[in-house]
Amino acid sequence: GSWSGGFSPACLGRAQFESRDQVKQPVADRPSAVAQSSAATQAGVGAAQPAMSGRNDVIPTIVVEAYRKVAADARAELVRSTASGNMSGTSPFQAVRLSLPTFPPVVAHAPTEFNKDGDKNIVGLQVLGKGGRKCVVYGMGIADNSMFEQRMAQEGCETHAFDCTILPDSAAVRGNRFIFHDWCIGPSDGKLNEGNVYLAGGSMQFRSLAETMESLGHTTVDLLKFDIEGFEWNLFETTILPARLLPEQLSFELHTEGANPAAVPPHLVRGKGPGAVSSLFLALHDLGYRVVAKEMHPVDSACAEFILVRVDKV
Repeated sequence: GSWSGGFSPACLGRAQFESRDQVKQPVADRPSAVAQSSAATQAGVGAAQPAMSGRNDVIPTIVVEAYRKVAADARAELVRSTASGNMSGTSPFQAVRLSLPTFPPVVAHAPTEFNKDGDKNIVGLQVLGKGGRKCVVYGMGIADNSMFEQRMAQEGCETHAFDCTILPDSAAVRGNRFIFHDWCIGPSDGKLNEGNVYLAGGSMQFRSLAETMESLGHTTVDLLKFDIEGFEWNLFETTILPARLLPEQLSFELHTEGANPAAVPPHLVRGKGPGAVSSLFLALHDLGYRVVAKEMHPVDSACAEFILVRVDKV
């Protein structure tokens, strides 16, 4: 149940998992946004890059149209699933399709392939933090595993780790290249925190994402990663969806009803089934986010990990 770089024990509850057939792909939309997103998948940045030396790169119209169609189909499926609600016997993630299909070497591995080593399918690692490009990464939830934060710091990104449940001298954060902060990002809600084994004892600090960015002098975050054992639902509702300054990429594990109660307080995911998942991803889609990776846990179908990249500014 740690807030870790790979999948957490929260995903070790049930023995069934979604088949590859349930992970059919779709993706992008709006012409300028899609052209930008298609270029972003190639370069990992928001603007088109030269395809050949000495020539201006132009994304072919057919490619733009194909991405737009994939994204439109993905959105339509989310609308349908949201209207249908929490249908019994349906995987909670079934309606979430890849809305920006991206493959190696732009990402680390196949977008629907569970990575046992906990490697995250971040878009454009070959350019993030390279060639003078500024890169800011926030990692929420460390516990005893800071492999992700260490990796991003090594890649050249200014990496900040946040966890109000561990001390600055903890082995996972002491002496590393990233910067550790002993507060949690999000609202401090006593009712939500009931039953949270990670917050047992001591006084915990909470700050909003906006407060955190302001205090650290950041106007943008390239990547926000969080694996916070069911608390992600409240984070989306109170912090991410209404945010004025949205991260360029999101890397998160989503827990739904039935996740391992030893790690995920059941009240945090009660009622979080197919309808709730589809509604969340529809809201993210309409903010400009596209699903780049969807990795079902091989043991527990109540958990899945996602990478989303923002293809336009809205």
